[in-house]
Amino acid sequence: MGKYVILDRSGFYPEGGGQVGDTGTLGETKVKNTVKEAGVVLHEVKDSSGFKKGQKAKGKVDIDRRKQISRHHTAVHVLNAACREVLGSHVWQGGSGKDEHKAHLDITHYKRITEEEARKIELLTNEYIMLNKPITVEVMARNDAEKKYGFGLYQGGAVPGKEIRVVIVEGIDAEACGGTHEMLKTTGEIGAFKIVKVEGVQDGIERITFKAGTEAIKYMQEKEGVLRKAAEIVSVSDNELPQTVERFFSEWKAQKREIEKLKERFSGELAKELAERSKKEGLIEETFEEDQKTLAKMADLISKEKGVMVILKGSGGALVCAAGEGAKKNAKELLQGIKGAKGGGNERVAMGKVA
Repeated sequence: MGKYVILDRSGFYPEGGGQVGDTGTLGETKVKNTVKEAGVVLHEVKDSSGFKKGQKAKGKVDIDRRKQISRHHTAVHVLNAACREVLGSHVWQGGSGKDEHKAHLDITHYKRITEEEARKIELLTNEYIMLNKPITVEVMARNDAEKKYGFGLYQGGAVPGKEIRVVIVEGIDAEACGGTHEMLKTTGEIGAFKIVKVEGVQDGIERITFKAGTEAIKYMQEKEGVLRKAAEIVSVSDNELPQTVERFFSEWKAQKREIEKLKERFSGELAKELAERSKKEGLIEETFEEDQKTLAKMADLISKEKGVMVILKGSGGALVCAAGEGAKKNAKELLQGIKGAKGGGNERVAMGKVA
């Protein structure tokens, strides 16, 4: 059972230059991806056994998907130009990736892109798009192209051959590229543009992930929905949400500090009670729904009382043993006497867990 179908000619765009390959159908068979190996276009299908040598096959590309990918690919060119304008002429494309849902551009830059710079880049990219500049594709002699547009042509990497295919966004960018840019006639067809993430992927390389066209609109609607839902939960308007969240957070921190104080006071009183009981009853063992850190504070207080022996059990299998001066067994011995317990400590306080 084969995985690929090879045609004598194909309208499917193969994966390359950071752009994913076309999908669609060959007859009734779904084409999952298109790649190119050694100059041969390969159409990936689930099972190629239904195809025979010399057979005619009618191919249909998922044209809506390709156009959305073309929006992202062309937006990469426009974004690159905006980055050079905002960050400086040193910016150079270091890689890219484009599919129907999102795209990213990697650029060379000597420091992290700030939030303010990202906003400027996003705004300028949208302004370039709204200029509705023509997008043309021209095959030119390499020397002529270099004379006309300079070596900025090779932002996407070296291109072999005496002739190169140049994608020209009038007055904004010109780049040697093999993508499906002819799907768009003007920058206006890119539609909305929205940066979703900016990150450093390695030293000197910044990655800008974005969405364009309907994917950008969907993304913004999703974010607006989250904002609206959050505002509804706290019964304020969208504009009042930041200060309301800040107030809630401040109140929560204050309450947390108060709870910690009360908890510490309660733990202190409880430690005294356990110590007094141990003086009368000898070794005592108690279980609480507290973490090891809280139990350790209690144990430290208990261990200051002479002759006491207390084993404290808490959440997650936590164990803390306390023994005062002159006790029949020290804390380490108490811990070692518990079946399955592992841990360590000193003669006054020992901590561990039940394996």
